[in-house]
Amino acid sequence: MNPLPLKNIRRALVVAPHPDDETIGAFGLMRHLVRHGTNVRITVVTNGAASHNSKTWPAARLIARRRHETRHALARIGIPQTAITFLDFPDSGLQDMSPTGFRRLKQKLAQGQEPDLVVRPSILDFHADHRIVARACQDTWPRRVHQLTYLVWPDASQPDNPPRYRLPLKDSRLMKAAAIATYRSQTGLIEDDPEGFCMDRTLIQSLAGPNEYFGIR
Repeated sequence: MNPLPLKNIRRALVVAPHPDDETIGAFGLMRHLVRHGTNVRITVVTNGAASHNSKTWPAARLIARRRHETRHALARIGIPQTAITFLDFPDSGLQDMSPTGFRRLKQKLAQGQEPDLVVRPSILDFHADHRIVARACQDTWPRRVHQLTYLVWPDASQPDNPPRYRLPLKDSRLMKAAAIATYRSQTGLIEDDPEGFCMDRTLIQSLAGPNEYFGIR
């Protein structure tokens, strides 16, 4: 497996379909880039409101909570709130997006100074929002902008597509597990929706394995 091509990266943009995907997919990579002086920005595409159907946590409250969790998790590695952009597209609604909406998504992604590196979800991810965000990223930047992909939810129906790059987390592994656990809305805080999304300890440990893997699809 090849070493990550991270030399001469001055500006990196990490694109997350939902609040927490950036931490699950690329926490160690973001920490590495920040420690080496890279300007790291985060764009969170959807508002995260579809994770639960809760009377005590209606959409507005849940959206605000998930934004707070993202800011808190990223502050652990020195990424300030001003570097995080929330686009507020509907969670789990991207597959119903019109061509005009898709063009608007690409325009939003392209705002700001052109990055040297884009880190974004894989086109092979099981979650439809991830695949649509991946396609938007593919269409947004020219070839000179290198793109790395992370896979959060593998799709068993897809052919095997081994990652191209591996980043050993070493001392970042425990930090990553702790950062994922700060997403309390996704780890058991919401108790009145038994069907809502919840990452238990076993899943968190799996998501914070000894390595992060990246591809180009």
